[in-house]
Formats: sequence, structure tokens, C-alpha cells
Amino acid sequence: MIAFVVPCFNEAARFNLGYWTEIVESIPNSIFIFVNDGSTDETGRILNSIEKSNVVSLNLPKNLGKEEAIRFGLNYALSSFNPDYLGFLDSDGAFSPTDIRNIVSIANSKFIQPSKLTCLIASRVALSGRNIERSKLRHYLGRIIVSYVCLGWNNPPYDTQSGFKIFLRNSDFTEAVTTKFVTRWFFDIEILLRISRTHMERVWEIPLENWQEIGKSKINSREFVRVIREIIVIRKLVKSSNSGSVSL
Repeated sequence: MIAFVVPCFNEAARFNLGYWTEIVESIPNSIFIFVNDGSTDETGRILNSIEKSNVVSLNLPKNLGKEEAIRFGLNYALSSFNPDYLGFLDSDGAFSPTDIRNIVSIANSKFIQPSKLTCLIASRVALSGRNIERSKLRHYLGRIIVSYVCLGWNNPPYDTQSGFKIFLRNSDFTEAVTTKFVTRWFFDIEILLRISRTHMERVWEIPLENWQEIGKSKINSREFVRVIREIIVIRKLVKSSNSGSVSL
């Protein structure tokens, strides 16, 4: 079984019921956990209305942020179900159902115990023949930040910030999501550091066929200051990991 966590915050205006119905009905042996992260609009009501045998809706009393909503959902999945692997997906519909099914299929074939792989990442790399629609400003700014953060990291993933990842359930992963993340914007990197340390050969990236950027950046002046601070924090964690003494 695969368990997907989908964090949602004030998504009522753009939540695509048809899109999610197609996905949850086309992936066999799956459970989808939608986490309403303290929304102030109708998100909670919408998520409650789509509950079914393989769809669960969880409501957080206040907004904890995407990273903690995901961690909450992952821990719920670990304690309530018996998934072989777990993942998370952005709720905005940027990933095509075809790509989602394809990567789940790869997980089904590659995450066979004992497996050396620990994670599959949907990678938004603009290869020839792929349709990746992304703001050039956000793309290049993101590349500069991640390239700096990952300096010295042995074979780091290209797209660490992709909102679609699947993890093998093992003791390393369970431990990785036990404690709170120390960053909001770079929690993806924290998870990778926690589960794989310097062994990045255990992480595979799967280039997407299609991806469409939806919505504008949520970085305002206040969040910009947070991002700068977190760049310093995550950079220190990467350097600690390279020395073999990572502590998160």
C-alpha cells in the first residue's frame, strides 16, 4: 500500500474535485490523507465531502505550515495504516495524473525489499520533449539558492523542492518524521538528510513529462527574511551531514 499526504491551506477557490477524483480512483491499493492546515475558507468542508474508503480528511485546529501538516499526515499514516511506502503531493494540481501514476508504478517495481532506494523525487527538469511550465524568475532564483545550500553535498538531487516525493517505509524514515522540522522552506532537504545522510545514491529523480506552475509565490517581505535565515540553517545542516555528524 502507498499512503499519500496532501497538505491544504485555503484551497477552496482552486481545489479541483475532478482532478483528485481521477487520481484517487486510478491508483490501486492507496490511501490519500488530505490535511486541512487550519484553513479559514471552505477547504475543510470540501475535504470532508470527498471522504471515502481510501480518502481521509484531517483538520488541524490552527495553521502549522506545510511542513508540519505533511509531517502530521505522515505520522498519522504510519500509526493508522500499514503502508509499504509513503509520499506527499501538492494540492494545487500542478502534477499531471499520468506522471503521478507513472511514478507510483516505478515505486511499485523499485521499492522491493530489500531495496537500496529510499526515495523517489518527481523532478521538474526541462528536458527535450517535456512540457515544464515554470516562471523563469522563480526557477533561476530557486536554482541559485539550492545550489548554494547543497555545496559540497555528494550528488545532491536536482529538484529538492519538488512537491511530489515517495519514500520507502523503513526505520530511517519513521525516525526522520518523528521530530519537528527546523525549517519551513527547506523541509524537503531535511527529510533527505535524515533518511539518507551522505548516501544520495539511494534517492532517484524521475523527470516529469508535464508540470504547470499554479499560483503566485507566497514569499512576502516577512517570509523573505525567514528564507534568508533558513538558508543559513539548512546550509549548516548540509555541512554537518557531509562531516558525518548531522543532527536535526
